[in-house]
Amino acid sequence: MDDPNHPPGGFSGRGALRNPRPRFLDRGVERAEDGWYREEVPHSIATQVRPEPARSIISHNDSPDIPFEQSINPYRGCEHGCPYCVGPETPILMDDGSTRPIAALRVGDSIYGTTRDGWYRRYVTTQVMAHWSVIKPAYRITLEDGTELIAGGDHRFLTERGWKHVTGTEQGPLCRPHLTINNKLMGVGQFAKAPEHDEDYRRGYLCAMIRGDGSIGRDFRGSDGIGRVHQYFRLALCDDEALRRAEAWLLQADVRTRRFQFCAGSDTRRPMQAIAATGQRRVDLIRDLTCWPRPAFRTRSWSVGFLAGIFDAEGSYSEGILRISNTDPQIIDRIGDCLKALTFRFVIEHIPRETIRSIDVVRVVGGLREHLRFFHTVDPAIFYKADAARLLEEELGKRSYVVKPIAIGANTDPYQPVERDLRVTRSLLEVLERTRHPVSLITKGSLILRDLDLLQSLSRDGLINVFVSVTSLDAELKRTLEPRTASPAARLRVVRELAAAGVPTGVLVAPIIPAVNDSELERIVAAAAEAGAFRAGYVLLRLPHELKQLFRQWLDEHMPDRAEHVMSLIRGARDGQENDPRFGSRMRGSGAWAQLLHDRFALACKRHGLSVGRMRELSCAHFKPPLRGGQMTLGI
Repeated sequence: MDDPNHPPGGFSGRGALRNPRPRFLDRGVERAEDGWYREEVPHSIATQVRPEPARSIISHNDSPDIPFEQSINPYRGCEHGCPYCVGPETPILMDDGSTRPIAALRVGDSIYGTTRDGWYRRYVTTQVMAHWSVIKPAYRITLEDGTELIAGGDHRFLTERGWKHVTGTEQGPLCRPHLTINNKLMGVGQFAKAPEHDEDYRRGYLCAMIRGDGSIGRDFRGSDGIGRVHQYFRLALCDDEALRRAEAWLLQADVRTRRFQFCAGSDTRRPMQAIAATGQRRVDLIRDLTCWPRPAFRTRSWSVGFLAGIFDAEGSYSEGILRISNTDPQIIDRIGDCLKALTFRFVIEHIPRETIRSIDVVRVVGGLREHLRFFHTVDPAIFYKADAARLLEEELGKRSYVVKPIAIGANTDPYQPVERDLRVTRSLLEVLERTRHPVSLITKGSLILRDLDLLQSLSRDGLINVFVSVTSLDAELKRTLEPRTASPAARLRVVRELAAAGVPTGVLVAPIIPAVNDSELERIVAAAAEAGAFRAGYVLLRLPHELKQLFRQWLDEHMPDRAEHVMSLIRGARDGQENDPRFGSRMRGSGAWAQLLHDRFALACKRHGLSVGRMRELSCAHFKPPLRGGQMTLGI
């Protein structure tokens, strides 16, 4: 039986060695200003960058090994390509119909899978129990319906003849089952294209939302015997995203609304927010938006928007059933018309009730495939849009929030190549600078110099720590160990420029690998001090999960003469194991070799006047919590 921890042919992908070296890679050129990997590796695997659905931006931890209690990771998955750090972006189907990169999954997340039921396989939701992955050399699998799948050779797909790998590994009877032309894959097929939110889509959405959950009316007021007609509109929802969408699209239609709390939450009831408008002109505009268009003028976009709005107002999806309920026969008829226009199959169940109006329930049939087509075609507001800066501002503005220093880059470098365009880290720093919140940054890249204005502002009140990670001063070792990161010269230049600008900057020697880069320890500390660093720290190499195999493969390729010696030293510093997950020893190791490393590092820092440690104390006295509307407290 094959060992699942040692797949045939070895591990592969970013950081592994099965991915062939580009033919035209120039190994003889080292540029001091090479801020990012594209200047060193002209041919690399394309990385998909997708927003992460998240309702919280600040992560909390209570590990005694980590010198901070709060952290933010603007990116999940990493393009640095280190053999001890990989970050895949494989999309996974979540139980709400959305997709999420596998790097963004967390233990406990609910995702779709399959289970055998007699002779059949059925879709079921299942929980993530553990989380790690390796990116493989890419193969493109094209299906009859135009779907294109990118997967590694060792990946398996479920076919009509059972599980099959993408590629075989041997010849003859030893060849493992693998995909061939005419195999039929079992799955939901190609995802539908998301709709454009044009004017017809918005009108359809508002028509359904307001007719489904809103109130439009008039009453008569007056205490002097003369009645006056008072026009009003109100929409109350538990789901804030749908309410935000309706609020924004009403404003685009020149209807300004006011927001208020409709009812408070309790142990058995979710809180509800509402929007409202009054006045003849505004209510007339809303009535116009909710008019039924004549069939000849009912566009496909209007139908798509109507289905999205009525699902947000009256729909539900649970236990594999997609249903929309309403007591108004006209609304039920319009739902049926729109579903027919989009070729959905459905049934309508009439439920009579004695004391209140009877209700009709529309169910979309066809299983998961059709349910996903519904969600992706109409785009209801169930798919939460990632917005890191706004999420951070909301969390900092909560009454219960207690200000503590936040670390950015503790898990994934915040200055990924895509940060040049996405500016996620920049937006987070703008919120922290505006609220005067303490923050620590850890990076391997030179793009941090772009944000020097914000870092200088934070440093004036003692609100910032910056640590630049330096693994080696040897450019050739850096190129094989961390192929997609800035050169040693570029990282020291970052330290020098930040220090000269008055930003407290330290160096993190990480990871230290026995018999690979530990001999450089004293030279790195000396170079850091010469560049203006005020503090230094270090981390011993950690090899959790599949990284043990990746790192061992890297050793066998680049340092075969000392591979066994390196692994022996690592085990000696980890109580005989290749990894030690225990608090208190996982960052520093234990035993004679680890103690010697600690003593060498402390002596080097003392010799060059550097403080020892990864963080310095930051001030929390200047924090100004944000309020709604972007306002700040006066700090009184």
